[in-house]
Amino acid sequence: MFETTYLTNHFLIAMPTLGDPNFFHTVTYICLHNEEGAMGIVINRPMDIELSELFEHMEI
Repeated sequence: MFETTYLTNHFLIAMPTLGDPNFFHTVTYICLHNEEGAMGIVINRPMDIELSELFEHMEI
């Protein structure tokens, strides 16, 4: 039987050969991952938004 593995509270490290400019050389913290989808935050790139604004937008 197939067992589903979710990645909530894990880090994803982009492989050096990943060509997607959105994830090139990134480390992403996976905040939520379930059967409905996934959400993560790239933690090693500066953002033009304060963390409090992000939390407010996410209703946290």
